[in-house]
Amino acid sequence: MTTKLDDLLRDTIAGLADEARPADLARGALRQARGMRTRRRAGAGAAVAAGVLAVGALGSVVLPGWHPLPPAGGITQTAAPAPSTTPVLPANGPISVQGNLVVLAAATSDGTGTWVYDRAHDRYTRLPYRDVIPAPAGNRVAIVAADRSRLTILDLGTGTTVGVAGHAAGLHPPEWSPDGRQLAVLEAGRLVVIDAISGASRTLPVDNVPCTDLCFATWHPDQSELGVAAQDDGLQLYSVADGHAGHLLPVHGGVYGLHCWSPDQHSVVVISREKKNGELVVRTQVVRVATGEVVGSLPGVDPTDVYWVRADRVAVPRAGAVDLLGLDGKIVGHVPLPPEFASGGPVVLAAL
Repeated sequence: MTTKLDDLLRDTIAGLADEARPADLARGALRQARGMRTRRRAGAGAAVAAGVLAVGALGSVVLPGWHPLPPAGGITQTAAPAPSTTPVLPANGPISVQGNLVVLAAATSDGTGTWVYDRAHDRYTRLPYRDVIPAPAGNRVAIVAADRSRLTILDLGTGTTVGVAGHAAGLHPPEWSPDGRQLAVLEAGRLVVIDAISGASRTLPVDNVPCTDLCFATWHPDQSELGVAAQDDGLQLYSVADGHAGHLLPVHGGVYGLHCWSPDQHSVVVISREKKNGELVVRTQVVRVATGEVVGSLPGVDPTDVYWVRADRVAVPRAGAVDLLGLDGKIVGHVPLPPEFASGGPVVLAAL
């Protein structure tokens, strides 16, 4: 028996599939032109390298992942006990990592689809798309066309879709608001907010957004503001309601998404860059939002892969598992993932 969602996906795949090959070419060209990423996630393919989402190609769920990574460096590891049993994909309910942090989405083991946790039906649903952005709350996912000309928002519970013409993606994919009802994208120096229910978009009246190669927007956890890294100046906040410039936080570096903010909003994970002796030094650090003080370091960790568990612990998806790290970068726990998930493929976590 097919569901409304099954029918919808089957009807749309044929029309979208033709976009997959051009997307691969565009992603390859963008990767070469930008030269920003120093490694690729296994299983993510060209979609991760480009930081754009291709509709119609089958495969994984990704967060923006083509940004520069910290230089290679080992993480001091502690011994983790080997799992006594192989974990399995549950028939109902999400896979717990620790506390209320769960696996929201992951690439399928065969690399041709995406498992997304469907909150309405309390189960994982396989979507025939390689690149999907799941909302941190609610039950929607966003899919960006290969040519980035439009955005499709799919409600997993009802199978309904909303199309957005234009403003689909800047250099970085749009980011969901904390409540999963809006998306934001920094496009050609303009802050654009998209309503996920109606598909309507509006441009905030902000002139000359002060950013360079860390040019992307991140939601503040309180949802009333968007932050843009103003490089040496800090993280500039703008009102979502009217675009008014708010506080300039002493957070120096790029904040890659809502998941980078600690649950208490006191700390944030950033990618910082500075030149020393003529060489660019890139680090993933934890800083205090109020003071800009560096309170932790995560060597060798991609900041796009960091999810907070609690104020002193983060989770980092890795090949076939999720590692739990202290703010000093030391591994303090290890959670294996089911074989239905691609080993080394992108994994999205969220707090329920």
